[in-house]
Amino acid sequence: MTTMILLQLTSNHPNVAVSDREWHWAMRGQQVCAECKSIDRRRYPQPWHVVLAEHPGHCIEAPVSECGGSIFHVRFIEMIRHELAGYVFGTCEEAGAGRIDECVTCYHKDILVPRGNEKSEYSICGTCGSIHFHWWRSEKTQYVLRCYLSDAAVYQDASGWLYLREDLAMSLDLSEWPDAGWRPIEVRDTPLDGRRLPIDPPDAPW
Repeated sequence: MTTMILLQLTSNHPNVAVSDREWHWAMRGQQVCAECKSIDRRRYPQPWHVVLAEHPGHCIEAPVSECGGSIFHVRFIEMIRHELAGYVFGTCEEAGAGRIDECVTCYHKDILVPRGNEKSEYSICGTCGSIHFHWWRSEKTQYVLRCYLSDAAVYQDASGWLYLREDLAMSLDLSEWPDAGWRPIEVRDTPLDGRRLPIDPPDAPW
């Protein structure tokens, strides 16, 4: 099956998952890369456990502030768990209140790198090697390259966003989460940005 689009999981929930400040500073340079402030995937397969300043509320996913990762509702993860080979799962706690059972973290050692147009900017972390796409520079142009895809049904970028193959995404009942949505991401054969990134195949014709 030729993949024409991926669907990025989105949430319009008003709350960002705010990391606990004490935990955040303790984890800098350990679970979280001190340079780019994202999950340090050099630690893989060690799980990423997160402590939040407050309960995030009922949502399907929420980015964790200053950590380059997200938390997800456990029931959503169970829906797609059969497609999450290679992902590592961690716990979520509220500072002073204990574990939040309905929330989990998950990450993969490999990341998907979204691409943009000629105005796009990318940064490559000199410490952990993560490639970050600064989407706001590209006038919201966003797609992924076919050469980045495998036979996987779920991908994740350096910021923790999940991208699902269309047939998997459309098979899920997300009615429990009014905040949930899908953003279509085009799959292209060649980039529009004129850039060559370290993740590109050596024989790529651009």
